[in-house]
Amino acid sequence: MEDKTFLVYEDETGQVEVRDETVSRVAALAALGVDGVDSLGSGITADTVATTGKKKLASGVEMIESDGIVDIYIALVVKMGASIPDVCRTIQEKVRSEIEDMLGVVVGHVNIRVASVKVE
Repeated sequence: MEDKTFLVYEDETGQVEVRDETVSRVAALAALGVDGVDSLGSGITADTVATTGKKKLASGVEMIESDGIVDIYIALVVKMGASIPDVCRTIQEKVRSEIEDMLGVVVGHVNIRVASVKVE
């Protein structure tokens, strides 16, 4: 992923920019916080976030920006017994709201690929 920044705000006092890696990290953390998610497709779990490097956490999420709107792509592993449609809808809503509310970046789509189901 090319290092890119998004201009979030600009006025006479200055400007605020957010790096694309920050957007990816917020998306990853939001997805991992949803009940029924075991891990990102890259193998990162909620328990390993604290010991995971920033770049690796961001690698669990891809994004494409066009005209200031970001489409997010997340691969993940769902826990056995969880309702995949419900989990995915919750992730889509949470990722969109956290990125837009926290960072001020406009989200177009949140696309999810369920890579596997974790059997305990």
